[in-house]
Amino acid sequence: MARYKELYKKRVFHIIQMGTPSFQEEHSNFLSPVIHAILNSQTIEVVYHTQSRDVTTKRLFDPYYLILRDHRFYLIAYCHEKKEFRTFRLSRFLEVKQTEETFTKQDFNLKEYFQHTWSIIQGTDKIHFKVLFSSNVARYIKEEELFVTPKLSEKKDGSLLF
Repeated sequence: MARYKELYKKRVFHIIQMGTPSFQEEHSNFLSPVIHAILNSQTIEVVYHTQSRDVTTKRLFDPYYLILRDHRFYLIAYCHEKKEFRTFRLSRFLEVKQTEETFTKQDFNLKEYFQHTWSIIQGTDKIHFKVLFSSNVARYIKEEELFVTPKLSEKKDGSLLF
């Protein structure tokens, strides 16, 4: 039975494909070890490239959530180095190693973590804006999955004020 479960997991993770960043020749799909670590509350050691500073570091993460945004996977994890929860783009992982260390999940509220976030990257300012979408795209806007709850007003012509 255990062998069957392992083969099933490999098949499932094989069908979830990620693109390769253009600066890399080859890219490993780290979904399997990351999901395994989330499910088992297992600390992982990651070699991570921080794009904003163009720096590569080795870090320990306690992984909590995987989030898909704009065709990219992001990991929400407790970073041992920074001693806080952070968001990490999976395509910037260069290596992932499972450790023997497990962790007890902290009381962590994902909605609170993303309360002022439009997509995935957190900011410090809460910005108010209005967008009027035509009736042609209004139905698509209504089905967008966001961490914020926008005020939506449907107009008589079918347009949508977001």
